[in-house]
Amino acid sequence: MKPIVIHAKTPAELEERLARHTSSGHRYSLAITFAADSLIEPALLEPFAKRGIAVFGGASEEEIAGGDLSRGSLAAMLLDIDPELFRLEIFPQGEGRELGGCIARRAREHFSNPVVLMLVGGAGLTIDVDELLAGMFAAEPGLPTFGGLTSSDRFQMTPPIFSATAIHEQGVNVLYFDNDSIDLRGVAISGWKEIGTPKRITRAEGNVVFEIENEPAADFYKRYFKVKPGEFDEILEVSEYPLLLERADGSKAMRTAIQVEGRQRAVHFGGNIPQGALVRFCSPNIVETIKHTVEQLQAFRSGTLETPVTGDAVDLASVDAVILFDCAIRSRSFGPYMSREIQVIRKLWDVPLVGFSSWGEIGNMPGRPCGLHNTVISTVLIREKGRQADGRPPVEYTDEQVEHLIDDFAAGATVESLKRDLTQIRKQKTMLSHFLHLTYDDLERERQRSDELLRNILPAPVADRLKGGERTIADSVDAATILFADIVGFTVLSSRMSASELVQILNQLFSLFDELAHECGVEKIKTIGDAYMAVAGVPEPHEDHAERALRLALGLLTIIQNFNEANGTELDLRIGLNTGPVVAGVIGKRKFSYDLWGDAVNTASRMESHGLPGRIHLSESTYRLLEHAHTFESRGKIEIKDKGGMNTYLYSHSNAGQ
Repeated sequence: MKPIVIHAKTPAELEERLARHTSSGHRYSLAITFAADSLIEPALLEPFAKRGIAVFGGASEEEIAGGDLSRGSLAAMLLDIDPELFRLEIFPQGEGRELGGCIARRAREHFSNPVVLMLVGGAGLTIDVDELLAGMFAAEPGLPTFGGLTSSDRFQMTPPIFSATAIHEQGVNVLYFDNDSIDLRGVAISGWKEIGTPKRITRAEGNVVFEIENEPAADFYKRYFKVKPGEFDEILEVSEYPLLLERADGSKAMRTAIQVEGRQRAVHFGGNIPQGALVRFCSPNIVETIKHTVEQLQAFRSGTLETPVTGDAVDLASVDAVILFDCAIRSRSFGPYMSREIQVIRKLWDVPLVGFSSWGEIGNMPGRPCGLHNTVISTVLIREKGRQADGRPPVEYTDEQVEHLIDDFAAGATVESLKRDLTQIRKQKTMLSHFLHLTYDDLERERQRSDELLRNILPAPVADRLKGGERTIADSVDAATILFADIVGFTVLSSRMSASELVQILNQLFSLFDELAHECGVEKIKTIGDAYMAVAGVPEPHEDHAERALRLALGLLTIIQNFNEANGTELDLRIGLNTGPVVAGVIGKRKFSYDLWGDAVNTASRMESHGLPGRIHLSESTYRLLEHAHTFESRGKIEIKDKGGMNTYLYSHSNAGQ
């Protein structure tokens, strides 16, 4: 295989380096090539074409050659593989799943045991990469696949792919290998940590997010990260904060912003984000992330990392070459530390290494099937089968040694590079400080939402006691007035309406009841079907509890009357009131409920059930509290279920003129 890596800034430099490496008559058959889109033109490809070297190439924001990271250049790995062991094809733009199926079927046509390396042109904006991969694995389950999305050093939105003879702004560049002779293994590692609370994607289509939490996506970024007016470089700002997506099946994927659409304030991401999905913003701790990368790669090399690989067990410490697909956002966030991570990775294998900063990475994360990722560094190992291991023991690094390596790389730094390091440290400190503030703000908002929700379920004083640590709440109240109201005519109405219409009517009425109860200083307890229960004098005592309950009862009758006039219905209310001692408390652990117990509650319910439509029916205990301020009609002693004979009263219509 005899791989070598060349690095050039111009077509002339490329010609000189190719001439030097082929002067002895050695012929290379394949060049895995990454180049800044500003360089990509026929003149750059000519040195490869005239030597008969096939090119598997794509545009790059940054190029990796050996252990060095640069911009505005070309990095190529030359291989002298037998041309019978690989095939190159460029597939034009097409529907994702169908295109993926075509790519997978061609793999099997070329080789009985294929492995795929692919570059998706146009930054994946014109091809649904998730659907592309789904189509591939539907056609060929378990097909080993690695690759990335092209990127641009000028934020050009259609960074191309290319061969030795042609340049394509869109499509998929596919390099097939015969896996019986050429072995490819890879793993994608992130190490980024989610920060803050989950956010809901409220409107999205494919890889375009229109709204986050019902706010235009770009505006959400601007507000959430408190960007000052005039300082919002939109694509740079949103790309600094990738999203961790949790899919419906429980799997997770990182998604990085790659474009902001000004008119709709939408954000394009390097992969699909479903509408309704929960996401969290993420950020790296740079040194810890590099240590995590090294730890995971050493486990991968030793075979102890869980990755879905195919083929025989092999010595992954002895390989011929390494290809890196490094997320451009990872590189942008790491700053000068990105080069140090690459240099540490190069030391793990000490073989020729080439790669680029991509706008999306295709590969396997530990314990997960192949997919499209962002923020990862995807390491792909190439090994010619049948070669003898070089016998060199692999290097092993502890966390402390990795830190020393990072420091050592900076030891010979120039003043300018040290300034860049200092700038990066300040930037990360600012980001982490900002994320701490965001997390605090998020948690404070969530606390307020939780408090509001709890107060919608429980009376405010009771909610505060629960939050204060009380486990059992049961209060004896000497005197409270309980109200029961039942909607008369609802059963007949329900026979003529759909379930959704009935629920809508109940919600409308009970919402009005709730507002009135709040205005009257009465505590709503619950609804039971089409019945409504409330109490005055609980949880806070009020001397005028009976008056409050009566005021609510009268208001409920007015609400029903107004509702009938507005909707052409013939509903009515049967209302019962009773006053007496009760026990009030909270029951349940998973679903809290505030409720009342006692004979006074049962009696109030009987007042309602033995009452009359459109009237307020009172027990004697409530009547005695109200008789001096209102007029009532005695019903005499009537038979009440489970109570026997009771003196009861109806609120008199003659009060209307008072």
